Amino acid sequence: MYVVEEADGASDLARARLSDGAVVRIVRTRRREERWPYWSPIARRVVFQARPYGPDLRTDLHLWDPATGQETALTPTPRRDERWPEWSPTTPELAYAFRQGWQASGIALLDVNTHAVRLVAQAGPRDFFFRPSFTPDGRRMVAQRRVRDGALSHLYVLAPGRAPRPLTTGEVFDTKPFPTPDGRSVIFTRRAGQQEPGDLARIGLEGGPVELFASLPGADDHSAKHSPTRDEVVFVSDRDGSGDIFLMELPDGEPRNLTRSPEVEEATPIWSPDGEWLVILAEPRQREPGDSKHADARLLVIDREGRLRFETPGLMADWMPAWP
Repeated sequence: MYVVEEADGASDLARARLSDGAVVRIVRTRRREERWPYWSPIARRVVFQARPYGPDLRTDLHLWDPATGQETALTPTPRRDERWPEWSPTTPELAYAFRQGWQASGIALLDVNTHAVRLVAQAGPRDFFFRPSFTPDGRRMVAQRRVRDGALSHLYVLAPGRAPRPLTTGEVFDTKPFPTPDGRSVIFTRRAGQQEPGDLARIGLEGGPVELFASLPGADDHSAKHSPTRDEVVFVSDRDGSGDIFLMELPDGEPRNLTRSPEVEEATPIWSPDGEWLVILAEPRQREPGDSKHADARLLVIDREGRLRFETPGLMADWMPAWP
């Protein structure tokens, strides 16, 4: 498992082995922060965001090769932000969002072997695409597009060589889209406004009505992800008083609270490839004065019953095969 650790004022990339609890830093830098590692079993690389410390500095994308230990900068563009990398499930390519610089914002697709870049979607000066997420066949992706200077957010279906197709519209803030494993639907979070409580929603990939599910009035339900192996979703909700992780069988099972931790806020659940475990972020609800924002952040691995299997300090994680 790849994780991001924060210590001594630095943010570094590390990998953790669940079998014996070993954690080894693999990218150690003093004047740069690393964020959001994502592993590709096809490209056999980890992509992550890297940003120098300081004001008004942009984020670039870097690769790390576990076979050689080498790091490669994919997008050395100091005047432009590249973020939200997402690996193709079928090819050694990754999609990413970019903003600023000489080119308007948009989504690009990069081949990590040839470094060839294709433009998938482009936005205007007052709106932008981000959070691309591939369909299982790798032919299309669903992305979030913020409009009206970020006041609204809609979902779009993207494909190379085709115009972006709006999937949702209206006076809403739709976010965090994830196509289902069968490629027929998209699960996402719908809010009446950016700061309003969220509802879990789904819509057909070809369009149609938006269906809300598993939500309670007044509760903030969000970040739903479909299991890779079962017809169930995991999501975050504060319906029991704090941010907890819930599991629900589809289409209409009863959501189960897997964490029940009133003193801790959990977030960002990520399924293991076999659908048996989850890695989640856990942070205390109350921080001591003077503590940094993520001073006591920890990554927890739990099973489908909520039993703790592994724990380590850190912020962000992704799954990968264990190293020898």
